[in-house]
Amino acid sequence: MASISVLACGHTAGLALETERRFWNCLQRLRSALVCGKVLPGAGASELACAASLEQQAAMVDAEDDGLARLLGRESFLAVSAALQSLVTRVLLNTGSSPDNSHRAVAAALGEWRVLQPSERSMVSINQSRWTNGSSISQSVNQT
Repeated sequence: MASISVLACGHTAGLALETERRFWNCLQRLRSALVCGKVLPGAGASELACAASLEQQAAMVDAEDDGLARLLGRESFLAVSAALQSLVTRVLLNTGSSPDNSHRAVAAALGEWRVLQPSERSMVSINQSRWTNGSSISQSVNQT
């Protein structure tokens, strides 16, 4: 069996330990992906797919049907959807994207997910061409 040495260093002992922790986390994620053969798409695709699905669920709730309980359920769906969109927008802002570009990229990507039928939004078989829209968050992992 071949062995590999990895040198994890940092300016302080704490930074070196953090580097080592990140290395082992990365290695464990890689191992899990190889063993399972499945990964979720990155670049905010999973979060935006969930947000689009929540918005569709909220749209199916008729506020006048069962009164306050249904209305609160609808508003809950919309609140979680907004939080997921905000998360992706914040990550884009943290990478140096301008606020306008971040909001446009999230809206464009979310629009792509909104037009898909539920069966097409399977997290197991994401079609990368559906996600690619020229935005800065269009780099997803195509899984099989």
